[in-house]
Amino acid sequence: MKYLSRSSIIKSILASCQARATISAIAGNRLSGKTHLARTLYRQLSALRRTVVIRIQAKNVLTKSAMIEQFSKTLELELGIEKFPEVVHLDVYQAMFTLVNAVPKTDLDRLIFLIEDFGDLSLEQQYVLAAQLRNLREKTRSEARSLDCHSIYLGNWRPLLLKSQSIIHMGSAPFEDCYLIDSLSPAELDDLFETRASKAKLAYKAVHVEYLFEMSGGCFGIVSRVLKSLQDNITCQKIRELAESDLCNKIFLEELKKIFRNLSPQARDIIYQLLKGHFVPWDSHSELLEELYFSGLVRRESRYGREIMELRSWPHELALRTYARGLWTDTTGEKICTRIEELIPPVAALNRHAYHIVMEIENLLRNLLIKIIAEKSPNKHPFKQLDAMGVKAYRKQKEMSYYDWCQDEKKRLLGKHFVEAHSSLSSYLSMSDLKKIFTNDFSGNGLLKDIGSILGKYDQVHHLLNRLNTIRNPIAHNNLISEKTVDELINIANQIYGLLTIKH
Repeated sequence: MKYLSRSSIIKSILASCQARATISAIAGNRLSGKTHLARTLYRQLSALRRTVVIRIQAKNVLTKSAMIEQFSKTLELELGIEKFPEVVHLDVYQAMFTLVNAVPKTDLDRLIFLIEDFGDLSLEQQYVLAAQLRNLREKTRSEARSLDCHSIYLGNWRPLLLKSQSIIHMGSAPFEDCYLIDSLSPAELDDLFETRASKAKLAYKAVHVEYLFEMSGGCFGIVSRVLKSLQDNITCQKIRELAESDLCNKIFLEELKKIFRNLSPQARDIIYQLLKGHFVPWDSHSELLEELYFSGLVRRESRYGREIMELRSWPHELALRTYARGLWTDTTGEKICTRIEELIPPVAALNRHAYHIVMEIENLLRNLLIKIIAEKSPNKHPFKQLDAMGVKAYRKQKEMSYYDWCQDEKKRLLGKHFVEAHSSLSSYLSMSDLKKIFTNDFSGNGLLKDIGSILGKYDQVHHLLNRLNTIRNPIAHNNLISEKTVDELINIANQIYGLLTIKH
């Protein structure tokens, strides 16, 4: 089995479909984004030349009539064939082969069956369907026509169980390629956050979804329930309170208890080892790993150059520890955590979010400075931008700051056109430089007097920038911050933006 991300699985299947007729198994637990994978896979496979993709839900393959009807409708829609031979008296694979033979050889090179929710079928039903589609592939190969018949089984199911049954009855595996859906890649996560945010009725941002995702340990169920509970006045602190409340919800605990009780004794023993803090290697060919993976309780991680198994998230660990206390005694003598606060990991999304806010404020101040200089200077000639080397060369005198330089160079700026660009002088102004410019005593002459007359409300700006500088220091050094700090930072940003943009 290959343990790959969704994007890697799509690339691999596209390559194999264009090379030869294959049967592929894609398995993922309920947290792996199977619906999005099926939609993307269907769209990209359908774009292949002279290809027809038959996308069928597992419930529609339980009866012959439903499957044949879906098959014939797709061929009619894709190829414009209005009349097919009568196939009522034939079995499934003979009926499908008859329908395929009715298609002109020049119209079709590749036929792909995409079976979704394959795990909704029983093991016996999976075996029967896999045997029928395999027979169809072999029959199209044996006949004198150039047609590749592919099958893709996608869902929350156990490929190794079907493989064992098929080897017993048919002597070979029912598929050539088998994929387990890995955790979402950073790009897939960003897409997920944007999608969740865009579908919401409220005006929260993708960063709120990202924060909630990290804070809940990647539990999509908790993410969905919290987003539905959010109302107006969205803050990180409010999101945290709702998430903690949801984690203590009886529904979540009961759901995990049910999953845990359905595990085999060997799988439970692995869970106990993980709760003790032991290293458990990740064996992708183990049926035991497959059982744990599809329970949704574990994930793959890399530690010290080795692939190991870990509990899926800290909410899962908390619930399992709470539940296991009555079933299992910790022989190591270590404390069993039962408080949420003891297991919540640092949330990197908070620091990233705060860093972006600080950068937005600094850029606002830089751009406003550029605008003021441009308006106060005659625009007769373009201003030749200083590059980084020019700035460094000038700043050999360490005692001279950009603040002093702006005052001394006012005469040189007159008659020039100061434009906004990444290489412009103001792009090199640090936060301390900006604070000195925008909060200095504006009683003097020159450029700063012009800035002061535009800004007004000196006391408010001075207070806000002082507070911003205090919050900025731990963020700049990547120290852990709280939700309250982020919410205060957002409030400061809104006030600064209002004061500066209203006055100018």
